[in-house]
Amino acid sequence: MVIEIPQEVEFSAVGFKSANKAKYDPEAVDLSYWDSSQDSWIDVDSFALDFEDQRWHTLQFDVPKITANKLRFNFTNPDKPRMILGEIILYSAMDNANEDQNDNTESSDDFTRIDLEELGATVKAEYSVNGGGTRREYPENLIKDGEEPWNKWY
Repeated sequence: MVIEIPQEVEFSAVGFKSANKAKYDPEAVDLSYWDSSQDSWIDVDSFALDFEDQRWHTLQFDVPKITANKLRFNFTNPDKPRMILGEIILYSAMDNANEDQNDNTESSDDFTRIDLEELGATVKAEYSVNGGGTRREYPENLIKDGEEPWNKWY
């Protein structure tokens, strides 16, 4: 899965929100970003995603400060060929947060949520249910905040 943002953003943490079906949770994710100066993907880290059966629950992980406009997420669950996830969130450190006049940020402890949807980010996935049972389940939902049954991707 790749998220592309029209402008570079600086972030210091990443979050993953579970969706409504625990048996389809991803168990891990590998994060990398595109470095245009090196013309290559740079591996950041791997994260275990243990949501402990909590629904619409966000796990947040600190990462080294990254400035990028293209991010790759490789989700895995060896028991499930398809997975469900509620949201991917990027956070900037509070001292680097830039609130605009429309207040398009949300604070969480020492971090500020980056509104990827407001920035015009796009999401590309190798697989999608193309609407699913609700007819509203698409990869773009991964950058939207919400807890409705359709607000997910798999």
